[in-house]
Amino acid sequence: MSKTTAANDRMNRPLDSVDPQIASLLRDEARRQATGLELIPSENLVSEAVLEAMGSIFTTSTPKATLESATTAVASMPTKSSN
Repeated sequence: MSKTTAANDRMNRPLDSVDPQIASLLRDEARRQATGLELIPSENLVSEAVLEAMGSIFTTSTPKATLESATTAVASMPTKSSN
């Protein structure tokens, strides 16, 4: 059985207790998006499920397969010969 450390405890704390100012800013922005209409082309609204997934364990790791694929693709690109 593993011992719970202070670092592990911090990982499980909600944002309100870790950084109340950022939590407040996020609430204010969510309220602004939900109650106002602003035509900003680069602004996208997503569902709560998408927001939850974005903050999940999947966002804490580098997609290794994608990195390897990109590296392979770049390495196999033809180079210009200087004639």
